[in-house]
Amino acid sequence: MSDLDSSLPIPSTQRILGLDFLDVDPSEGLEYACAMKGVVVFPSGSCMERLERDPEHWESLKKADTRFVDSGALALFWRWVSGSGVKRVSGYVFLEQFIRKRRADPASVYWVMPTLEESNRHCEWLREVGFAAGTGMVYIAPWYERGGPVVDEVLLTDLEKARPAVVVICLSGGVQEPLAVWLRDRLGFRPLILCTGAAIAFLSGTQSRIPQWADRWYLGWFIRCLDDPVRYGRRYARVFRLLAIVRRFRDRRPEKD
Repeated sequence: MSDLDSSLPIPSTQRILGLDFLDVDPSEGLEYACAMKGVVVFPSGSCMERLERDPEHWESLKKADTRFVDSGALALFWRWVSGSGVKRVSGYVFLEQFIRKRRADPASVYWVMPTLEESNRHCEWLREVGFAAGTGMVYIAPWYERGGPVVDEVLLTDLEKARPAVVVICLSGGVQEPLAVWLRDRLGFRPLILCTGAAIAFLSGTQSRIPQWADRWYLGWFIRCLDDPVRYGRRYARVFRLLAIVRRFRDRRPEKD
């Protein structure tokens, strides 16, 4: 069931690796996504680097209703390759603005968390900033196998009972996007479904806090590497492969020969 406002003006977009990304400022992107509802994704650079060998993930991104360029690396590589800049809207900044501007009643927001420990820490932070999760509006996700269908009948049933205005999925990339699309296509109402991944962890301080100036200048990766060089150094080293993929495929879907 859809209650989409068909009168919404279509914002500027750019097609990168076969996907149309909104090319708007964060404030405009927030307004559009909240009005559009549906699945909103912020794929990381490491997720974009995997698209050539992960066609299922590409399909889930394609089926999303709204896509933003979250990766500073992707934004830079696209400028180098195409000569055209694309505006970046990180999941971190989006979620921070969503909470700060109170774009929804906190009691109407449903949170999908990765573990009980992380959930407790994130919910404590949400209470501290005056955006406390409502009773029964937090779900601890089971382990979803990557590479196969991502389905959760228990979560679907709970959402149908709760009927939240917003669902925030705080899971890893490659899992949260197909789960969000699967939920959207089966729910009897149309909530805003935000796939913001670890953004809440950076906001709550359970992962290294990223100053807004660092995020604005594409230096979030550097802050994370300083905090945990072993974990993040390896991850971001792989992102440089994304440059070769962007150079090769540009606006086309990345596919193996």
